[in-house]
Amino acid sequence: MRAFPVPIQITGRERLIGGILDIKQLSYIVLGVVLGGAALFTSVPVILRLLGLIAVSGAGLIFAFARVHDMEVDVYLFRWLRWRASRRTYYLEGSNRP
Repeated sequence: MRAFPVPIQITGRERLIGGILDIKQLSYIVLGVVLGGAALFTSVPVILRLLGLIAVSGAGLIFAFARVHDMEVDVYLFRWLRWRASRRTYYLEGSNRP
């Protein structure tokens, strides 16, 4: 009977870039830097260009590394927006319903 090796961790994402970043994190960082760099080529004053670069690159870093309620920021925002768009009414357990 043949035996096949099974990886130890099969539920998480594989850290490919230096053992630190996975593909999703790298894509958020690259996208943030590219869009932030695109802000440098606009025709607004220099201080606004630099603020745009810092804001967009910072957003890329936040999406890559931050966690909210033990979830990644993009997953949290998607679920929060889906919850806000739903028409269902939520009640706390034990509260009086109208």
